[in-house]
Amino acid sequence: ILYPGEGFWTRTSAAGKIILNLCSEVDAGRGAPGPFSKVNGDEPSLLDTYDRFTVTDAAGMRQHLYVRNATLAGTTENIEMPPPLPDGSFDVRFSPGDFLRSVIPDSEGIDLSIALNAVTYPAELSWNINSENGLTYVMLPDSGNGLGKGTTTKSIRGSSSLLLSRRGD
Repeated sequence: ILYPGEGFWTRTSAAGKIILNLCSEVDAGRGAPGPFSKVNGDEPSLLDTYDRFTVTDAAGMRQHLYVRNATLAGTTENIEMPPPLPDGSFDVRFSPGDFLRSVIPDSEGIDLSIALNAVTYPAELSWNINSENGLTYVMLPDSGNGLGKGTTTKSIRGSSSLLLSRRGD
């Protein structure tokens, strides 16, 4: 359901028409559940089963990013975010622009760099890793990512967080 005042982004693979049906068989206010929707407050959506990385900045802006096991999901498709807003707008995404990455567990060294735009520091990177996904993560030493000089390799498991500062702070 499209709600007034909310923006929606549709990605297409070819020219065409989008037809919006003003009369729906779906109950007003509930909408038809999609693959990432919660059917009711107690049932998790698919996103809740994936590994989640969250960046929250000092101004309270927040973005969740997700990683799924491509073998379990049955797809290697990544899900793109809409194009970034104009400069100066908070924007966090996996490089080159995804909000959901599909990873094959046996792959060698997948780069999950996170691009930060107009983030107010200090910011927090938190994660919630679902062990059932069978994916392992390693954070590498500083390469301009704000983790600080001399940071050693760090395995990421379970739920935790770390503080991000601007380089030089």
